Amino acid sequence: MQFEPSKKSLADLVEHLNELEWRGELLLTHQRRQVVNVLKQFHTGNSDYLGFCLSAADFTNGARLFTGERLHTQLGLNYVLGLEICRQLQRMDGFLVETREIIKDVNQRLLNLCFVKDDCLIGECAYSLVAFWRYLISANWLDGKERINHYVRLLKSQRDGNGRWNRFPFYYTLMVLFESDTPQADAELAYALPACQRSRNFITLPEPYAQRRKELVDQVDRIFSVKQVQFSTLGV
Repeated sequence: MQFEPSKKSLADLVEHLNELEWRGELLLTHQRRQVVNVLKQFHTGNSDYLGFCLSAADFTNGARLFTGERLHTQLGLNYVLGLEICRQLQRMDGFLVETREIIKDVNQRLLNLCFVKDDCLIGECAYSLVAFWRYLISANWLDGKERINHYVRLLKSQRDGNGRWNRFPFYYTLMVLFESDTPQADAELAYALPACQRSRNFITLPEPYAQRRKELVDQVDRIFSVKQVQFSTLGV
């Protein structure tokens, strides 16, 4: 699979780049540069939200998180897609040669948002918070690690007692926990094991989302059904 610069929808671009990453497919240097040049075009700096201009197709067709949860509001569309684009810019332009001012503008806007400063979990603010958490894993925030650990604690406080969490998008959160790669995040994955095992045979979304969810829960089952006892000391 290769990067397709002809895509017009921001949601389609995010989906395509996440799929490449999910499959472990690396882009060549000139392809990464091409990605940056395409993504930069969506940032106007003048619009609301994070300064990205979504295409008409994004509002007409809507969007899903990579793991299939549907975004229904302008807030969710703008913040989640904007954060996913910033995450890709950080990955593709690590030294921020081309995108320093864009990232600086977005980071400044983020500081004033309720899901960043107040841990708001109302509606799709919860989706935006997890997207911000995912962005922090790739970003160079001075307190990024502390914020990530804080979000894991916040997640733990929302446990429902059955392997899931209140308010948080379950499968998207599983993916971000894997990417966090900390003992505390692993403890939450171990907690989610029973819910993953129960859900495996009841995933009915269209492809490719169903397969992604199955791969996620299988990964949790494969790793943490063996290690579950080890996490008892972490309070799981």
